[in-house]
Amino acid sequence: MIVAISRFAVKNGKEAEVRSAFENRPRRVEDADGFLGLEVFQEGATFVLLTRWCDEGAFRAWHDSAEHHASHALIPKGLKLDPSMTQLVVGTRIAGASSESPEGELLSDLSAPIARLMRDGSIMHVAVIDAGGQATYANAAFVRACGGEIVGRTLDSVLTAGSHRALMDHVAQDLRTPLIVQIAPAQGDPCSLRVFTRRMSSGFALVGEPPWDDHRALEQQLIALNAELSVLSREHARQARLLEKVNRDMNESHWHLKKISEVLPMCMTCRAVKTGDQTWEDVSSFLARTTDFLSHGYCARCAEAMAVAPISEEP
Repeated sequence: MIVAISRFAVKNGKEAEVRSAFENRPRRVEDADGFLGLEVFQEGATFVLLTRWCDEGAFRAWHDSAEHHASHALIPKGLKLDPSMTQLVVGTRIAGASSESPEGELLSDLSAPIARLMRDGSIMHVAVIDAGGQATYANAAFVRACGGEIVGRTLDSVLTAGSHRALMDHVAQDLRTPLIVQIAPAQGDPCSLRVFTRRMSSGFALVGEPPWDDHRALEQQLIALNAELSVLSREHARQARLLEKVNRDMNESHWHLKKISEVLPMCMTCRAVKTGDQTWEDVSSFLARTTDFLSHGYCARCAEAMAVAPISEEP
């Protein structure tokens, strides 16, 4: 990546008009090939224009194009510059030397898409708070978390008292560690944010996201519960099928017993009985198999013949 730094000084008192031209510029450079970002700084009559490009070729192509000249349409007529203060410097970035590298270099190179994500995304929560505690900027995600527009309101109107005190202490010490704060809007659901803060000339900025570690833990618990529910559901279905089979077998057995109790065919010669499945069976075997109240023993005559005790007639 390269940076092009252009410095010039207004000589005839048109600084306010030049500043207005930059504030209302037509933004043609944003569509240029290889363009990465632009910033403008002012100190009195001196302006410094800083642009970032993929390479010097992309910058030179833009600088020599008709679009570049058209982008100066709002520059005031009759503007005079101090030749001794006019300077253009093109420098190549030293890889690895940026702040918080390599993330710092990525932030420079991806400033345009990151800015769109910061403005319209739902994960990154961003707000700028002035020295009086009022929000001067809040992206869409932070506004939704606060239950409505927050710009112009103080931060303590949406944070819990404990979170607000902790945040102010965090900012005062300019800590780089993350902090969990709780947002409790008057309207909408409360939520927690894991935020980083950075002091600025007019106050401080905070950048945060939901505490995803907690969310992931809840998701894992939900997955485990769903898996357990699936197992229980399958077991319930198996038990239901088994119960249905048992009921069906019982109904069939009851039907056969009812029919048998009504008429039980018995052979006149061998005394075998005809069962429900249309087969012949010894009557004693049939009764032993189909009744729960049948017991075994010897009658008095057989007991005497077998020299054993007869079956008791007592209950």
